[in-house]
Amino acid sequence: MPEARRRGQTGVVLRPAYPAHTQFADGWLPCTRDPGGALAMGMGHVLLSEFFRDRHVPYFTGYVQLYVIARMLVNAPHWQFLAEPCVAFRADNDSFRALGQFGRLKMDVCGYETIVGDVFGRDSRLYHEAMAEIARTHARHHIVTAKRANAPLSFVRQALALCVRHYGRYPGFWLHTFPVLIMPRPIMLFARRCYQKRRR
Repeated sequence: MPEARRRGQTGVVLRPAYPAHTQFADGWLPCTRDPGGALAMGMGHVLLSEFFRDRHVPYFTGYVQLYVIARMLVNAPHWQFLAEPCVAFRADNDSFRALGQFGRLKMDVCGYETIVGDVFGRDSRLYHEAMAEIARTHARHHIVTAKRANAPLSFVRQALALCVRHYGRYPGFWLHTFPVLIMPRPIMLFARRCYQKRRR
């Protein structure tokens, strides 16, 4: 609490009795019983109302999406891609387009690394399994989307440096994502069309 006050934040203690740590707060609100549950529900309501329902805040949406995916990885650390449009990658309704092609890729690469590392620990087997799968599927998807939109050569250079730094140790990156990254756009589009025809 003292650190929060040094950063200019306001702190209020809600407790029936006057606890000792109230001296570090800006105020004390006495209550008849422990308000933990009601306070948590109220905070959740305010957060969802102000950042999700009433107005769209990209940072909040991204944070929630990334942590939901991390929770799914904890419960079942393997990925499955379903081809139906309703559950496929959300390329056409992406709320982070304003970041640009490389900014969007960087947000996911760095965001997933941070969250998966925090959830599993960077030395764990689950961390490396998740990172290898993200490199093979999710990062590749963003690269394909950018190249389909005729991304400039500078995107390829930046994406290559970023992906090698984060995924260079995983063979799946070199087998699945790296070829798409360095492949000329016309060849990539032709290969993609052939693959889609074959799947029908």
